Amino acid sequence: MRRIVKIKIIVGILLALFVGLVILADIVSLSKNTTDYLNVYQIAEDAPHWMFRSVSCYVGWSLLKIGMIITYLIFSILALIKKQKRLIKGLLIFELIVLIWVIRYLYLFYASGFDHYPGFDPYIF
Repeated sequence: MRRIVKIKIIVGILLALFVGLVILADIVSLSKNTTDYLNVYQIAEDAPHWMFRSVSCYVGWSLLKIGMIITYLIFSILALIKKQKRLIKGLLIFELIVLIWVIRYLYLFYASGFDHYPGFDPYIF
């Protein structure tokens, strides 16, 4: 069982590093070409989702996601080093919450016809 937990934590670390790098690349490309983001994500003051009301809101949300990833990486490394059961259980709970969040996101994206951000769509239900 310990070996499976260790492999799961290492895979989680690698996946978190990949996602963090993709988000950082998104922020860097946003600073270079803002007009494309304004058109693609339809960033405007009257946007239905708070994340798209301004470029600073979009960057703030991206930085918040990076902060969550860094926190996950720190706790994962501590779990590998110290091997505390409470920390490993806490990581598992956090991973389940993120998994439910991603499944919800993908379902709403599918249900909306893949045409806009699925963060909140009151017409689906």
